[in-house]
Amino acid sequence: TIGNFFLTPLFYAVLNFLVFLAVALALIHAQTNLARVKTTAELKINELEAVIENTEDGILIYDSNFKILAANKAVEKILKIKKTEIVGREITPDAVNNPKFKILTQILFPSLAPTATQISEEAWPQIVDITTEEPALNLITTLTRVLDERKKAIGFLKIINDETREKNILQSKSEFVTIASHQLRTPLTGIRWTLEELSKNLPDKPELAGTANNGLKLTDQALKTINDLLDAAKIEDGR
Repeated sequence: TIGNFFLTPLFYAVLNFLVFLAVALALIHAQTNLARVKTTAELKINELEAVIENTEDGILIYDSNFKILAANKAVEKILKIKKTEIVGREITPDAVNNPKFKILTQILFPSLAPTATQISEEAWPQIVDITTEEPALNLITTLTRVLDERKKAIGFLKIINDETREKNILQSKSEFVTIASHQLRTPLTGIRWTLEELSKNLPDKPELAGTANNGLKLTDQALKTINDLLDAAKIEDGR
């Protein structure tokens, strides 16, 4: 009978097989999902590494002992040093005496740089304007913490923005404006004096006196524009 069948060894064998098959399918499904998640995670990591490697800003990652864990190509360009020479190396303040690691040390320890100005008002991220010498660089660094699940700092990431070229261009523009303005102001001052004298000494020639007065007004306008340019150049230079 059917009732007796459920008590036979064959039934238990079939039941065990079905349970085994269900467990096997569940394991295969779990492994497939795990492989899919792992592949997705690896792709995201590769994408992140590609972004970091090819960004124009320098990126340094280091631990609490200032051991360099990673650096991108932009760091090589800024520091003029191969990242293989610094990755895995622990940088101490004494390294500032080594010409090869001097700029790197000043970036990690801004107080060692010739000029370092804190820009950020908040504790994190820490944004600092750094100026170095030999070579002369203008760098803006942004330091953020790498936290674990307990919000404990396990490392640091520093972004280095090299503004040297932009500041050099602004400085060159300011110097050009200053020199050109001074060179224009000197002859214009002489022209103004001449026109002023003409306007005073032509009482019997009102038309010429009027022309001289018009020229005098135009010269005053030109001199005012030149003085405004010089003031703007001084403001840009911080004077």
